[in-house]
Amino acid sequence: MSDPKKKKHNKKAGKKAMIEREQNKAKQKQAKEKQKQSEQEQAVEEQVTEEQAKSGMFLPVFLIFDAVALIVIALILLGTFSKKETVQEPYFLTYEQAVAEAAPDFQKQIEDLTKKWKKEARQERFNNSVFLGDSLTEGLGIYGYVKTKNVVAQKGININAAAKKVKKIVKQNPKYVFVMLGINDMSYEGSYLPSIEERYRNIIKKIHRNLPEAQIYVESLLPVTSAYENSHKKLTNERINKFNKRLKKLSDDYKYTTYVDIHSLYVNKKGCLPSKISSDGYHLKPEAYEKWLDYVKNKMS
Repeated sequence: MSDPKKKKHNKKAGKKAMIEREQNKAKQKQAKEKQKQSEQEQAVEEQVTEEQAKSGMFLPVFLIFDAVALIVIALILLGTFSKKETVQEPYFLTYEQAVAEAAPDFQKQIEDLTKKWKKEARQERFNNSVFLGDSLTEGLGIYGYVKTKNVVAQKGININAAAKKVKKIVKQNPKYVFVMLGINDMSYEGSYLPSIEERYRNIIKKIHRNLPEAQIYVESLLPVTSAYENSHKKLTNERINKFNKRLKKLSDDYKYTTYVDIHSLYVNKKGCLPSKISSDGYHLKPEAYEKWLDYVKNKMS
């Protein structure tokens, strides 16, 4: 008869042996898989090494890029820290300075626009006016101070020739007529001043007969430079001053005429036209016309 205790012991021993065998098999399988994986990794490394050797590259590309990037960063940092650190003190700008710094051309653009608007406003102000005269008056239209249609002028014209242009003035039916004549009569003819004044009176009367509602402005003659009068004995500042006095008296004789003293705007302490504002001792430079127009504008009723 068998012993029950011994039988139970043998059964436990057999079960334990079976578990150990299963564990050994699992370990062997895991070892084989690990070895297989190791062999595959080794094969891949050998293949990569072989391809790099063929292409002449012994370092992975990403390592080269990393190395270059590190060098660039190092150089930048070196340059940054090697500079002497300076502290800029804060300062305040005026409006003009801020505009100039923000946009160098902006200030010039504003100035140009302002000049343009002022020019257009001036032209509009004299849109119902006509300027009658010689080459000096002609410059008002040439340089754009007034529209050319508002200028009836001709180089070298005398009073008798100007009288023939009254019809042209009448067609425009202006409200204001500005007259500057007599300088060429004095220069080319050397006429007796009372005779020039009489012709002047005649053209003023002719304008009034044809334009009875128009206000006529008698503009004084301008001075000449000292160099100019030295070379033009018939046209001196002394004679110009004498004729201007006659023009002043002429204007006072009629209710429809007003004397405008342009002469005083351009005479220096020596009683002459400053050479810096004249191109030839008699004619004005373009920029010199501005105060002429500003002055007569204020005289307009």
